[in-house]
Amino acid sequence: SDLYKYSFGPQERQLRSVLIHHKDWAKQTDLLNPRTIPEALKLIEKLHRSNQLEKAEQGYRQILEVQPQHPKALYGLSAIMQRKGEYASADDLLRYFLQVQPNDVKAWCSLGTLHQTQGHLTEAESAYRTLLSLSPAADVKFATYHSLGYTLEQQEKWKEAVDCYQRAKALKPENLETDVSLANAQHH
Repeated sequence: SDLYKYSFGPQERQLRSVLIHHKDWAKQTDLLNPRTIPEALKLIEKLHRSNQLEKAEQGYRQILEVQPQHPKALYGLSAIMQRKGEYASADDLLRYFLQVQPNDVKAWCSLGTLHQTQGHLTEAESAYRTLLSLSPAADVKFATYHSLGYTLEQQEKWKEAVDCYQRAKALKPENLETDVSLANAQHH
């Protein structure tokens, strides 16, 4: 029996290990153990925050090999792809993420920004409108109305742009940027 082992120590401890392979390391055939994903994710997010994007990308990809629908890995990898200028990959990852979590405000905001950055204005408009339909917090709603107004301006949809800026102004009446954007849209 193992009972005698417990008499030597006051408390039980579990040991954990996480191995994240870097693409330059020897080719590994082992997959990340699913039980270690939470710890691995902490390490990967730390790498991401410290701008070690290559290593973070590799880590996110290892998580996705084991759990292809892992939301944080999908979102993190999409952010890295966007930063690298690989917009099609970032778009694919965000869309897949939104199949997994269709009401995620942060992902809809990222998708809108991604499309706006590329000049895909109708797609950006659609993403921002979907985001607003999710009733986000006031700060997110303000930023979304402002971004949507700018997207509509770029499409010369002046009346709709004015409406968005007015809604943004109602949320933050003292915001100078909104005042300027609203005045410019009204002028047109």
